[in-house]
Order: sequence, then structure tokens, then C-alpha cells
Amino acid sequence: WKGITLMSQYPEFAFVILHYMTKQETIDCVASILEKTKAEPMKVSIVIVDNASANGTGRELQQLYQGAENIYVILNPENLGFARGNNVGFEFAKKTLNSDFICLINNDTLLMQDDFLSRICADYQQHHFAVLGPQILSKDQKVISLMEPIAPRAVYIVHRWLIQCQLVLCRFIPGFFDAVDAVKNCVGKLRKPKKQAPTAGESKLQPQKDIMLRGCFWIFSPDYVERFDGLDDRTFLYREEQLLFIRLKKNGLHTYYDPELKIIHLEDAATNAVAKTEFKKRVFTLQNEVKSMKILIDALKDYQGGKK
Repeated sequence: WKGITLMSQYPEFAFVILHYMTKQETIDCVASILEKTKAEPMKVSIVIVDNASANGTGRELQQLYQGAENIYVILNPENLGFARGNNVGFEFAKKTLNSDFICLINNDTLLMQDDFLSRICADYQQHHFAVLGPQILSKDQKVISLMEPIAPRAVYIVHRWLIQCQLVLCRFIPGFFDAVDAVKNCVGKLRKPKKQAPTAGESKLQPQKDIMLRGCFWIFSPDYVERFDGLDDRTFLYREEQLLFIRLKKNGLHTYYDPELKIIHLEDAATNAVAKTEFKKRVFTLQNEVKSMKILIDALKDYQGGKK
């Protein structure tokens, strides 16, 4: 592929699925990949990385796919979080499988098109992206909006301080999160109502270059794979999109958003598995937001491209 046209050799793809607890979502994700790529001539490998699921589903998946061609299951000895967990699969795809394109995808995502790989190849030939992002649809076929640009560093500093305040207050004030939600609802009613998200058929989104892409489905091209062994591994969860975008800008690499490339994202399956109660889920989210925000704030100190 590198230096050889698609007419004489097809690139190899690897789909890295980070698994935690939710077995059926992973099985459905694998099935969608197999179904939607079976008619294409490219070699496809699937790498499932189990992030030390406490319910034993990692070993169950290992047994399920034992002997399956080009499906690999890696069992992490501990939960490494989003970035480091994905990096285990990324490095395996790069160094063991020698994959040209590596897709890091959530286990609660589903492919929608039979020409998925061909469209990726066409986008790469035309736009030479480092990372490609598809149009993301919810389970009811509503379009999930694009990410906002990176904000000024001061915004994240204030945001982190507010999160820290919430973590302190929720421990001492019963029903704190209920009160926060009530205030948000009141403020929301005073604002102009948001337009209902369009469906896949109604969407008029245009292709875009050099925008921040949502982290549930990233497609890394040879431009990125040759230079990096995965994601910035300093975070456990959250803010990976911003850190990846900063890395790309600093290295002169490009993102590309193709709304004609579509996937479904069921959303929050793994996070819901981590925390069974709403209170624990909120605390888990805020704790990791605080840590990741600090890393992002530090990264923005040296960020010279785009909005500082």
C-alpha cells in the first residue's frame, strides 16, 4: 500500500474494540464489522482488548472467538482506562499485524455501509488525512452533533475548578446532584429551544477538514500509524479528543470528517457498567474529568496552533 496503488495491492485494516463488561455490545460490534466488510477485498482484522472486566466477559469472548480467523482477544491484567487500553490494541495492530489503517472504536458502535472500507481508501487518496471521523448517529438514527473547537485555556481552568467544587459539595449535601439538575432545567427553559437533531436522511452536514473528531470511532491512516503507537496515554478517561487534536496540529497532520461515512453509537454502555448507581456514575465522571482537565490544561501551555 505504501507507495503502491490500490489497483495492485489493497491496504490492511484493523478494528480495535475496547471491551469492558458489556459482552453483547462487543459481539454486536464484531458482527457488524464482519457483515459490512465481507464484500470488500481488503484484509480485515479485529482486535478485542478486554480492560480487565470484573464479570469475566473478556475470557468469555476469548473462548467465543477461539479459532476465528483474524479475530484476536487480548486480556489486560488491569483496567488501563480508555487511552492506554486502546494503545494495547493499537500497538498489536501496528507491530504484530502490520495494519495500514487502524480503527479505534467503542464496543457500542455499529457499521452501516457495505462500502465502508472503500470509502475510507477514497477519502485517504483524496484528502491524505491522519485521522478520519464518520457521521455518528444515535440508535434512533438522530445525528450526533460535531464537537466544538478547543476553547481558550482559561475556560478549562475555570471548568476544572467548578468540577472540584461539585466533588466536594456532593459529599456533604444530600441530593446535591438533583439540585444541580433542577437548576440546569430551569436555565434550559429560559433558553431558546434547541432544534431537533436531524435524522440520517435529513442531515445536510458537509465534509470538513481539520476539526476535532469524536472519540467513539477514529480511523487512523498510515500517516498517523507510521509516526505514533496510539493515543496520549496520560488520561484514564475523558478529554482524549482534545489531546489528540493538539498532537495532530503540533505535528502538521490533518483530520477529515466525512458525513457520507456513517456509524451508529449506542453511547455510555461501558460507563454505565462501571457505576451502577447514578450518584456513583456522576462522581466517577467528575473525578476523571478533573484529572484529565489538568492534563489538557498542561498540554495547552505548549499548544501553538489554532486557538490558544
